[in-house]
Amino acid sequence: MNKKYLVAVLEWSFVLFTAFNMCIYGSTKYVQFGNISQYKRPLFSYDGMSLMWAFYAYSKSYSTILGLFEILGALLLLVPKTRIIGCIVLSSILINIIMQDYFYGVHRGAMANAVFYQLLVIGVLWF
Repeated sequence: MNKKYLVAVLEWSFVLFTAFNMCIYGSTKYVQFGNISQYKRPLFSYDGMSLMWAFYAYSKSYSTILGLFEILGALLLLVPKTRIIGCIVLSSILINIIMQDYFYGVHRGAMANAVFYQLLVIGVLWF
């Protein structure tokens, strides 16, 4: 095994792992945030994470489109000729998720996952 082969294996590992997980995240967006009718208290009484989830629950169309872009980015990542575009699509989504997780106080595990996937996307770009 030479260095070029190992780099290719590592790149494809990053690509396949990231694409698979982003497809999972994207395909669950429609049901992930529930329904806006479950938020009955005044807005100021919610913590940041609940407020953000209420925002996404308000518009199923918005969260569904976001999920479709996650899936699109994952599919573009799988094709070597469109990989850079896939990285750009996924990076724009992941950076937004990271910022929302930080500013709205979402569980650290969720933010750690988004940071991890963003680092993998950067790794793919590096290869």
